[in-house]
Amino acid sequence: MKATRAAEQAADRLGLDIDEMKTAVFCVERRNWTVTIDFQSLWNTAPVQKRAFLAAWTLYGVRLGIDHLLEDDDKQQSSPMRFRRTNLRRYHEAPSVHGDRLPILVPRITRQIFETIADQAALFKPWAVPELEALVVRETGTRLEILTADQQSQSELSDEQRWEKVRSALFYQSYKVRPRQTVDVSGGTLRIFETSEGFGASRALLLPEFDYDAAREFGFLAVPTRDQIIIARPDDRQHADEMLQPLRKLIDEALTSSPFGLTDAVFQLGPNEVSLREKPTLFTESAGYDQRQIIADVSPPSEP
Repeated sequence: MKATRAAEQAADRLGLDIDEMKTAVFCVERRNWTVTIDFQSLWNTAPVQKRAFLAAWTLYGVRLGIDHLLEDDDKQQSSPMRFRRTNLRRYHEAPSVHGDRLPILVPRITRQIFETIADQAALFKPWAVPELEALVVRETGTRLEILTADQQSQSELSDEQRWEKVRSALFYQSYKVRPRQTVDVSGGTLRIFETSEGFGASRALLLPEFDYDAAREFGFLAVPTRDQIIIARPDDRQHADEMLQPLRKLIDEALTSSPFGLTDAVFQLGPNEVSLREKPTLFTESAGYDQRQIIADVSPPSEP
């Protein structure tokens, strides 16, 4: 998928208006706030196959940053995000997420873009690979609120209590989620969980408890896109590795069909932890970009 096309698709799903002003420079608008993005410095350091995903996750950070700057005025109409509950494949897949603080799994660049626009540090927690992080978000119905480090410091909860609380909230929100598809392969079963409310990948944060049977047999986990996790549940641990090849195939298929590719890593499940089995090639460590160069300008609404 070309980077420009991916940016347009991502903007559409995020409720953003976007125009390409010149090559690699885009003007993004939401509720009269405008952000000018210069992707050139980012794309100069990224291989071609990664540019589309970087564009999409940069725009996700833009959406979060603008929402932080907005006043939560019920009279203002929000551009809908196209992954809300009504667009789920099955309506009962997930309860409403409105009003709850929940953890959300994103690449580091999304947080960095948010912090650049909002001029606030976000509360975050690294996950099983350094380039993926959990943020805390609340959907109010008009915007997505990221919990900042300053807001957390002023709360009555410790950081540990906060993460435990939001993880429990996501677990409760996910208890009715069932696999969209199951695939029987040599060695066991691949179970594809996919929802469209924006927290599909975040359910990786619930493992190993979310699928303890797979964890007990030392199965595998993939988190290829923002909306999907794949859990490999072995028939027995002696034959678990036979599932890796078909799992990799599903990862590749998912990455070609979503603008929000997340990681091609494979994770090892265990009764007490999730660890890295195969290193990722997407969103690996890179010092080649500066988010302050990507965000060329942030402009508030004009005075009436």
